[in-house]
Parts: sequence; structure tokens; C-alpha cells
Amino acid sequence: MSASFTSNNTNVPAVSGLHGAAGTGVRGFVEGRGIGVMGTSPQGVGVWAESAEGTALQVHCAAPDLPAIVVDSARYEAIHASSHDERVATIAVYNDAGGSPGVAVFASSTSGTAIHAQSENGGMATVVATHIGAGPGLVAHSEQNEGINASSNALDHAAVAAYQTNSTSHAAALFAKKDGLVGHAGFFDGNVHVTGRIVAEVDICLANADCAEEFDICDVARPEPGTVMVLSDSGGLRTSQRAYDKRVAGVVSGAGQYRPGIVLDSQRDQPNRQPIALLGKVYCKVDARYGAIAVGDLLTTSDTPGYAMLAEDRDQAFGTVIGKALQPLPAGSGLIPILIALQ
Repeated sequence: MSASFTSNNTNVPAVSGLHGAAGTGVRGFVEGRGIGVMGTSPQGVGVWAESAEGTALQVHCAAPDLPAIVVDSARYEAIHASSHDERVATIAVYNDAGGSPGVAVFASSTSGTAIHAQSENGGMATVVATHIGAGPGLVAHSEQNEGINASSNALDHAAVAAYQTNSTSHAAALFAKKDGLVGHAGFFDGNVHVTGRIVAEVDICLANADCAEEFDICDVARPEPGTVMVLSDSGGLRTSQRAYDKRVAGVVSGAGQYRPGIVLDSQRDQPNRQPIALLGKVYCKVDARYGAIAVGDLLTTSDTPGYAMLAEDRDQAFGTVIGKALQPLPAGSGLIPILIALQ
């Protein structure tokens, strides 16, 4: 027997099934290829299923190439489900195909979001993915955009947090691999803080020039980058004041086009410290009034405060050389790049 029911009253459903005991309110069964239950409404709810204790809606299809349920909505949610029991899920989906690698939930969208999950409980996760077996808990893939895009507006929580909870495991909490030689397995736009060791099996490439170390500065005025510095009696550094000073220590890093590639002994909570270039290339204040400077000339401290000069006196130069000139300076004073080589 087949039947079709129609209602034109917005307060009266076309079909209503109520079972006063523990039975089924409405049941539709098809032996062949057809539709067991079909509900259509141009403005209301197509099928409304409600249960006080049991399952609100159960659908089964034995055909191998047909879906168990098809839900379509022109202008609202295709499925709207709610549960008032905090002990159970609002929607529970299972794949009971035994050893089959079938999908329990498949969501597809041609233009919008396939799945949108929102939670207003601060102590609960919006999405929880758990795999009891050996497979991954969550797999995300995109052909033209990020596989996973995560953002957080919290003050004390990261946008992405990864934990490896097995203390005996050699696996990483976060693993990234990039195929090919173009691009990077990891890219950070901003500062990176590391509390443990950094191990590199190949090369460490630094874009900037010199190796610097922070020192306490004894000068009242903060010396400019490029200033030649010498050791002070207090253990810190001060601006050089005289020629051929054996206390020469380095050059304040950061002048011209060069920046320190690595900074040792950095203490950001100490405002009177500055990075001093000890190795590599750095721009240095040089005074050529004591002698014209050519590429490769040795440089030492001068009587001009904070400036280097040509080291002409070989006897006095021993122990006072700060480096070699990488550009000439025929006359006057200015900034030139030098190769730090304390000797």
C-alpha cells in the first residue's frame, strides 16, 4: 500500500506518527530501489524526527550504490540537529563496514564551506578527531590553498599547538616535509623562541653579515652603530678615544647595509647593552685624515673618538688591529665596510 498526504495548514504536518510506547513513530521500508520516507515542504521542515529517550531518526539502505538518506534544502540548513543530553553527541555517525576503509562522514561543497563547526563552551574543543587504530587522527588536504588554516585571538594560547605525550618516543611533536629543493619545510614571519637545542644536519644559512655579542655599554650617550669600542675598567665597553689602543674590542653592529647574523649573550631586559661585531663584515667609522685607506689595509683605533684609522706603525699595530678595509677611503671620514679580524 502506498499513500500520499498533503496539508495546506502551516500548523498541521502532512504526516504525523506518534507511538505511545517504545515503538516506531513512522517507518518507511522499500524492498527495491525507491524511497522509504519522503518529506517535502516549500517553507517548513521536510521531515521532523523527535524522541524523548531513543533514536530520533534511523535510516537504512541495503542498495550498494544508493545513499541511506538524502537531505536537500534550498535556503536553510539541510540538516538541523540538536540534543539536550550532555552525555551523548548531537549527531553520531558510524561506518560499520568491518575492515573496510570507508568514510564515516563525507562533506562536500561546490562554493561554500563543507563543514563549519562552532562551540560556545570555553572548556570544550570545537572539533575532536580521534583514531583508535594506527591511522592519523585528522587528515586535511587542499589543492589550491592551505591544508590547515588556524588562527587564534587568545592572549595566552597558540594558533596551533602540537604535543608528543610519549616521553620515550623519538618522534617529533611537529613534523614538516617539503618535496624538492624549492621553498622551505618551515617558514616563520616573525621572531622564533627556542628553549632547547637546535640541531642542523646540513647547513645553517644566515642572511645577515657579522657575528656579534652583547656587552654592557659604559658611555653616558648610546654609541651609534659603526662606532669602534674598547674595553673599560669596569668590564664593559666604551667608545675608543686614542690611537693604537690594545683594549680594542669590536665595532657596534648594525651600521650601513649590514646587520648581525647572530647575536650572542642577548639580554633584552638590560637596556644598556649593545651588539658588538667580533667576526665577519661590519660597517665601521673610519678617519682617513691619518692616512689614505686602500682595500686590504689594516685598521686600528685613532685619536678621533669611535673612529678607526690606517695602522701604519707595525710595531704599535700588534694587538691593536681591528680588521681590514673592504672599501677604500682616500680622504675625510665616513662609514666603510671592514672585515673584523682582531689581532
